[in-house]
Amino acid sequence: SFNWEDISCISNVIIRIMLFIFPFIRLSCALIFLTFLIRNSYIVIFLGCYASFFEMLPVKNRYLFSTTNLSLLMNFKDGVITAISVKQALLTITVSLIASVIYLGLGYIVFKKRDMR
Repeated sequence: SFNWEDISCISNVIIRIMLFIFPFIRLSCALIFLTFLIRNSYIVIFLGCYASFFEMLPVKNRYLFSTTNLSLLMNFKDGVITAISVKQALLTITVSLIASVIYLGLGYIVFKKRDMR
């Protein structure tokens, strides 16, 4: 069982929680893009609910989808929250920000073509 005495340092927990922001921003931007593309918020809500199933895909690069990236950040070895590597943190931030910009850019293009006529 897990208890708070097993945590080597509270800063490891805080860093992991702060890194959660970036995959959540990426997931939000992807759902915004899908909303512009599909034009039906109910379908996008449905897709958002089932986005966690991407975690079950045999993906080699865990940074590809925001849900697999979140599961990577929440992966604790032997119930102990260890320090996250700098490479892992930088990949999470970089991939999330680049994907977010791409999603928002594509969403703007779709919005401008369809709705700004």
